[in-house]
Amino acid sequence: MKKILLILSFISLTSMSYGQTNVYHKFPDYVASWDGYFGGYQSPGCYKFSYSLFYNELMVGDTNYHVITLGKAYYPSYAPNSPINPGMCNFNGISNYNYTIPGAIREDTIARKVYFLETGSTVEKLLYDFSLNVGDTVKTYVTTFCMPGVVVTQIDSVLINGNYRKQWTVERPGCLFSGQGKIIEGIGSTMGLLEQMVNFEWWGTLTCFSQDYVNMYSLDNTTCPLPLITNISDSKKQTNNFSIFPNPAKNSITISQTEPSFNKYEIHSINGKLVAESKINGILQKVDLTGYAEGMYIVKLIGTQKVEFKKIVVVE
Repeated sequence: MKKILLILSFISLTSMSYGQTNVYHKFPDYVASWDGYFGGYQSPGCYKFSYSLFYNELMVGDTNYHVITLGKAYYPSYAPNSPINPGMCNFNGISNYNYTIPGAIREDTIARKVYFLETGSTVEKLLYDFSLNVGDTVKTYVTTFCMPGVVVTQIDSVLINGNYRKQWTVERPGCLFSGQGKIIEGIGSTMGLLEQMVNFEWWGTLTCFSQDYVNMYSLDNTTCPLPLITNISDSKKQTNNFSIFPNPAKNSITISQTEPSFNKYEIHSINGKLVAESKINGILQKVDLTGYAEGMYIVKLIGTQKVEFKKIVVVE
């Protein structure tokens, strides 16, 4: 009887996993971040990276893209005997991030493909193809001397935030770190969003991925910070139909709308924790900040057709 139950349990789990991987998990198009590091024995540089998508939109013709912000912090390339030593990189110490906008992405959910548009270009390139089968050649905007010739050697599943997603193993004979390259549906490469996938003696490592303030993927229990908010972002075109004041605030804030576009608000701490949420009634909504610790918060305004974010500062 126990053997039968074990068999039934296995069949049930297998069916659940198969069913979940049959459900396509879309690429993020709102709030997300990809953090990690890049380095190796002969790498062109050692750096930590942080890609962010924070409701940044870009229209090219009639096509809508989502702008990606990139933060890079460079470290000494060659540091023998480093306690943290992926290759010969030493990621100890402090190094300031430099921010750029490498480009924007869009997803074709029917074809299950993600495209990348470089800053200053009007010609998009394929970034990820989530419809590949074993034996297919990987075609991507991210190339190295190990590309082309990279193929899918295995397709399995990985548990992401309680759901199984498809995972592709990609490799090419002759590249020393072949087999370590993975592509996860809805996340991208485990070597970094736009980092080189398969290399000779150097590699990228995705340490964490978060979406909508939830950590979805983590290496060694690494927690992703909030997506970058920088002054250089070509943020989603503001229609100026709302404002939040005063900012900085002490005891309360008021959410003001020229028309009732938003019917709910959420307040998140800078670490992504949900602090408060409530309905918005009318075009003016006062929010009590009593008991809030001093610091930065993110106000999320939610409507039936759109969502907006606003950074506020609470002072004592």
